[in-house]
Amino acid sequence: MVNLCQGRTVYKGVIPVYLASDALGGAINLVSNVNQSNALRASVEYGSFNTVRTALRGHYNLNDHVFIGGEFFSNYADNDYKIRTPDPELATTTAKVRLFHNRYRHYYTTMYVGLTNVKAADLLQFDLSYYALDKQVQHSPTTMLTPYGGIEDRQHSLIPTLRYKKKWINDRLTVDQFFAYNVVKNRVIDTLQGRYNWLGEFTPRGYRGEGDHPSYAAIDMTFFTSRTLLGWQWNKSHQLWLNNSYNYTKRIGTDVYGKQIETTQQPMIELPAYYKKNTLAMGITSQWFQNRFETNFLVKNYNYSSEGLNTAYQVDLRTADLHRTSNNAWGWAIATKYQWKETTSLRFSVEDARRLPGYSELFGDNFFIASNFDLKPEQSLNFNLGIDQHMGRFEYSLHAFYRQTKDIIVLAAGNPPLSLFVNKERAKGYGFEGDFTFKLTNQTKFYSNFTWQSIRYGRFDQLADQWLKGNRVPNIPYFFANVGAESKYKAIFTPQDGMTFYANLNFVREFYIQPIDKSMEPGGFLGLFGSSKGEVKNIVPDQTSLTLGMVYEWPVQGWSMGIEVRNLLNQDLYDYYKIQKAGRSCYLKFNYKLN
Repeated sequence: MVNLCQGRTVYKGVIPVYLASDALGGAINLVSNVNQSNALRASVEYGSFNTVRTALRGHYNLNDHVFIGGEFFSNYADNDYKIRTPDPELATTTAKVRLFHNRYRHYYTTMYVGLTNVKAADLLQFDLSYYALDKQVQHSPTTMLTPYGGIEDRQHSLIPTLRYKKKWINDRLTVDQFFAYNVVKNRVIDTLQGRYNWLGEFTPRGYRGEGDHPSYAAIDMTFFTSRTLLGWQWNKSHQLWLNNSYNYTKRIGTDVYGKQIETTQQPMIELPAYYKKNTLAMGITSQWFQNRFETNFLVKNYNYSSEGLNTAYQVDLRTADLHRTSNNAWGWAIATKYQWKETTSLRFSVEDARRLPGYSELFGDNFFIASNFDLKPEQSLNFNLGIDQHMGRFEYSLHAFYRQTKDIIVLAAGNPPLSLFVNKERAKGYGFEGDFTFKLTNQTKFYSNFTWQSIRYGRFDQLADQWLKGNRVPNIPYFFANVGAESKYKAIFTPQDGMTFYANLNFVREFYIQPIDKSMEPGGFLGLFGSSKGEVKNIVPDQTSLTLGMVYEWPVQGWSMGIEVRNLLNQDLYDYYKIQKAGRSCYLKFNYKLN
C-alpha cells in the first residue's frame, strides 16, 4: 500500500522490490530531485533552550551535463528544560529540576559533483560528506533514575558515496548502483571521580565512573553499503526486478578503563565484532485490464552472519564466550491494487518476511546497552488491506493489518543499569489506521489520522516467560491520533506575499514500559477509556500536545519567516521509555531562496 507525499513515498505493507529492504510493515522512501536548477537556499532558526539551527544549500549546473553543489547544516541546543523530579526522595521537597548536562551539538556538510544525461550514464554522482556529533549524556536512554554530569559521547566521520544510474536498450534495462563507505570515530568518556544528584550538586568519591564502569573508549565503527538494482521492461505491462542490498559493519576500539577478558586481561572492546547482512529481492510487477489492476510478486533471500562477545550477563568475560551466528532464509510477498473507480482504489497484500537484527541491537552501545550476538531475525506473516477514496473536497485512506511474529526483538533489562535486545518467542498483532483530509475552501483544510493496534505476546515454551502470554508488547503505544488545520491567505501586505496559519493536536493513549497483566489494563471500548491498575512507574500516561504556527512568505524577494509554538499547553510528554520531553517551546525561523 502506497501513500505519496512531497519528496517521499510511504509504503504500508509489502516493500517493493527496488527497495530490497528487510523492514516489516512498511517503509518511507525519501526521493531527491535529480533535475535541479541553479539554486541557493539558506535558513537560520532560534528557539527555546538556546536552540540554534542553520542550513545552507547550493546547486550549480556548469553546463547541460555537469553539476556541482554542497550543503551545510548545524544544530546546537543546551536542552536545559525542566522536568518533574525523577528521584522520589527529592520530589518530596522539589517538584521540578532543570537538566544540567544535556547539551547537543551536531555539524554536517557535504560536497558533490556529477554528470547527467551523458552517453555512459543518466546520472553519475560522487558525494563527500563529513559530520561531527558532540553530546552530553544526562541519563540512560531507558531510565532517568540516575543523573550524570560528566559523561560525554563524541563522534565524527568522513563519508564518500557513489551513485550510478543508466537506462539501456531503448530504456528497457535499468541499472542503479549505490556505494557508501565510512569509519565512524567514536569516543565515550566517563572518568569522573564522583556523582551528581538531580540538583546538579557534585559529591566526590575515590574511584572513577558515574556509570556501571568507567570508560575512556575510542571506538571505530566501519560501515560499507552496496545496493544494486536491475530492472527489465519486459513489455508495457510487465517489469522484472532484481535488487541486492549488502551491509558490512565492524567494531573495534580501545579503552584503558574498560572491562577485560579474564584470561588475557585484554580490554573486551579490542576484540573485533562483525556483522554482515545481505537481502536479495526478485520480483515481477504487472498491470492488467487497461492498468486498472496491478500485481506484485516477489521472493527474497535473507542472509546474515555475526561474530562478537556477549557482555550482558557476566562480569568476568572469557575469550571462549565469542559468539558466531549465521542465518539464511527465504521469504515471499504478493501485493495487489485494483482501481475500482477513478476516485477509489483497493489494496491487498500478504507477506512472509524477515527483519534482520540491526547492528546497534547486536553490538549495543558499549555503555548502557549490552551486546547480544545470539539475536535471531524476526519472522513475520503479514496481511494488509486498504482503501483510498476521493469524494470531492473529502478524501480518506483506511488500512487494516494482521501480523504473526516469531522471535520478536525487544529491549529488556539486563544486569542493572544495562539493557539488551533479546528475542521473545511469539507475538500477534492486528490493527487499523485512517487518514482523512477535508478541504473547506481552496485556502483552508482540515486533516486527521489515527492508529489503533493490539500487539501482544503469544504462547511461550520457556516457563519463565509463560506469564507474558496475552500481555501487550511494551514500549509500543496502542492508540495515537492527530487532528490539524491549515489556512492560507494571499496578498496580505503586497500583491505577491502570503501567510499560512496551522495547528496540530497530537494525542497518545497511555502505554507500558514494562509488561503488565492483561487483567490490569483499562476497560472500555478498545481500551480507550479509564486507567490501568498497574504500577504508575510502569505506565506512560495519556499525552496531549498542541502545536501552533505561522509562516509568512514573500516569494518575489525569495524569503519567508516562520513562528512555531510546540506543546503550547505545557503538558508532560514522554518517549517510548518514559524519558521526559521538553515543555512549552517557541521557535523563530528565517528562510532565503535564490533561484
